[in-house]
Amino acid sequence: MQNYIDLALSDFRSIFSRQSSWLLFSAIVIGFMAAPEMIGVTSLCRFWLLDEAGYHRLLHFFRSTAFRYEDLLNAWQQFRPVRLA
Repeated sequence: MQNYIDLALSDFRSIFSRQSSWLLFSAIVIGFMAAPEMIGVTSLCRFWLLDEAGYHRLLHFFRSTAFRYEDLLNAWQQFRPVRLA
């Protein structure tokens, strides 16, 4: 499963101008999948045990210029999960 998630998230790497932004995007997606609740950014902070600085980093990510929302939306809409044998 971990290999599949890594492979799926790597499809989005080209959208981000910096690797650190892509890694944060990947952590956010994993948080959405694994967190027991999803109320908002604070839910991700609880899941990843982030402090106040981590909360502000997540907020900054959503306003970042490291990616274009249009590109991310387009890639997300074109994403097709594959079945692993």
